[in-house]
Amino acid sequence: MGWERVIGQHRVKELLRRVISSGTIAHAHLFWGGEGVGKDAMAIEFARALNCLEKQARTVRDMCKLQKVDLLQHPNLDLVFALPIGKNEQSGDDPVGSLSEDQLNSVKEQLRLKAENPYHRIEVPKANFIKINSVRNVRREGGPLGI
Repeated sequence: MGWERVIGQHRVKELLRRVISSGTIAHAHLFWGGEGVGKDAMAIEFARALNCLEKQARTVRDMCKLQKVDLLQHPNLDLVFALPIGKNEQSGDDPVGSLSEDQLNSVKEQLRLKAENPYHRIEVPKANFIKINSVRNVRREGGPLGI
């Protein structure tokens, strides 16, 4: 686990390596800090490392799982970020289900850019805040790696 995509952050990398090697992984980890310090990059690499734990041997199946993390498409990986309000969106709706095709394409493009560069700042037009439906969706899914 080289964590090559994370610039600097040696102390945090070492702390997370110790967490993984000790097997004392908490139910949640908060990555907090100033703009551009690498919180997202570190969280994504941490998710990658946790998904690599299943088997240390690099089988084809394991490599596919890691590729899904790299593409931000792994089922255990949830990125939560500001989204625009969709037309007729109600409480409890899927956070992206009511978005227009243009809005959805914008979100997909931002995720593609984030997958290429974990330091990319996701900016979706008319998205001013994190939707409560996004948070509820993470809680409902109960996934171990909400980012």
